Amino acid sequence: MPGLCIAKTVLAKKTNMYKSPIDFYSPLHQKLIDGLISGISFYLAYQTLFEGHVPAPAAAQMWMLLPPVMVARVSLNVALRSYRTIWKYVSLRDAIVLARTYTLFSAVLVALRYSLPRTIFRIPLGIIVTELLLSFLGAAAARVARRLLYERIAAHALTNQNDTPVRSEPGGQG
Repeated sequence: MPGLCIAKTVLAKKTNMYKSPIDFYSPLHQKLIDGLISGISFYLAYQTLFEGHVPAPAAAQMWMLLPPVMVARVSLNVALRSYRTIWKYVSLRDAIVLARTYTLFSAVLVALRYSLPRTIFRIPLGIIVTELLLSFLGAAAARVARRLLYERIAAHALTNQNDTPVRSEPGGQG
């Protein structure tokens, strides 16, 4: 197994070479990325429903509910331990867990929509569904992108390790 240990060491050294000064996949940044994706999804859901011409009352609702929706979605992910998964190892099982978490939040929004009288907190059903789809797809894409990036760096590091010429000792066989 010495070859495996050497490969892991080379991989660790090579992947550290490609690290940026900001670790976008630290736990804090993972939450910020999800919050940003959720916020953009909520905004795009309004734009889609109203075909780019959001009426003033709906725009006021959107801007007022945008920060709470972002915080609530990330908070539910934290409460349900969705950030336990290391993004560079995300799998189909993790995507299913993520889908459940995102669906649960949207189910709460639907329940609020039907239980509240006509107030500014009553979000149209089309916006809830569109935001769910966009948020989940965006969050899953961020996780898959991280995994693909990690695999590409790992493959590059292993390829470079295999290309390293072997030095032979004088009088030796290698």
